[in-house]
Amino acid sequence: MLIYLVCFSISVGFAYWANRTKKKTLFYLFSAISILITVLLAGLRDYSIGIDTMNYKEHQAYWSAAIKSDTLIEYFKRYFATGYFEPLFALLVGLISRITHNFSVFLIAMHAVIISGIYIGSFRLKKYVEPAWILLLYYLFLYNQSLNLTRQHMVMAIVFMVFADIQEGKFLRYCIVVLLAAFVHTTALLALIYPVLYFILNWNWEPLNKKRWYRWGIMIALVLMAIVLMKPVATWFIRIGIFSQKYAFYFRTDVISPAFIASVYVVAGLCLVFYFRKSMAKSCDKFDFWALSGIIYLLLLQFSWSIIYGKRFSIYCALPFFALIALVERAQTDKKKKWTVSGLVLAAALVYWFYIYVLRNASETVPYSFVFLN
Repeated sequence: MLIYLVCFSISVGFAYWANRTKKKTLFYLFSAISILITVLLAGLRDYSIGIDTMNYKEHQAYWSAAIKSDTLIEYFKRYFATGYFEPLFALLVGLISRITHNFSVFLIAMHAVIISGIYIGSFRLKKYVEPAWILLLYYLFLYNQSLNLTRQHMVMAIVFMVFADIQEGKFLRYCIVVLLAAFVHTTALLALIYPVLYFILNWNWEPLNKKRWYRWGIMIALVLMAIVLMKPVATWFIRIGIFSQKYAFYFRTDVISPAFIASVYVVAGLCLVFYFRKSMAKSCDKFDFWALSGIIYLLLLQFSWSIIYGKRFSIYCALPFFALIALVERAQTDKKKKWTVSGLVLAAALVYWFYIYVLRNASETVPYSFVFLN
């Protein structure tokens, strides 16, 4: 258990120092250490850690097929024969397998994408937030989960890496990156919701240009409609062959995963956000967009009531929500309030991590053990 917390602390500490140094060499050194410590923690784990680890190793479309193939072309033939179509992920599998047959190297490569993407995305928002806070919240809420849902976390990180593009008006680059990420995991397409929300929120239209709450209402209604329609539309797409049959499992309803605790935490976070909304709006001119992303996260979590993998659809909103919570800390000008808010957020995150990943062992990642010690 302690190895996770120690590595999280080292990574966050070096990210904090990286944000404060004025020397480029020290920035890159501190950043490399910050990223590497949690990448190696994930990559050097024993293969028994995590529900999906052996699935990646033995699945007929992934590592097992790659190391059995003599050439990259032969592997791609095997991959596409399984009915999967996420070629960028397959390319990563194939390339690593050409370099080495060591599965740990593959795990390291996947988490290098995850942690680097989150790190870059966090530092691109440093004008508004402390990047180390986003990393800390990710580690305590989602890192252990990433040892299982690795492809989705890769995509989440890639999307978050260009999240700042939306606020900078670089919508085309953002959309291109999201479309490319969909070739790692198809659900990345859900991230296209953000430019739509931003456009509606900032469009200077009449007669609603002074009535922002109307715009919020329209967007929330659209998201609720998406929640209601997603299952029947996806089922129809699967039936006519647009979506692969493998995605039918995502929409089973015989097992309900309500994500009660996650929803409670998001509600508590939103209460904190709206309590400090005035100071946050002063600190960030895009506060409305960030706050709305938090509400969308809460709404998407409600997929868990009716879809077995519903919580997975909300994952692309998690990092923007963490950035929103980090903005609460940055917005405090009074030191006493800043320390109080920071302490509350940190305590809540630690309780979540301990309860979910240690006591309940939700992702089957505790206790930790190194692959070379077994």
